[in-house]
Amino acid sequence: MLGLNELRWQEIEPISISLSEIKPLFDRIDLMKIEEELERLNKGVL
Repeated sequence: MLGLNELRWQEIEPISISLSEIKPLFDRIDLMKIEEELERLNKGVL
């Protein structure tokens, strides 16, 4: 992978992300709040 750094091209190491690093992000999502927000938006309440 290439990236522009200080007006010259140099190779950049791709970042490896595993599922174990991503899963905790989904654990923090509150599905009830999402459902409440969708209902509120569907009713046109701002």
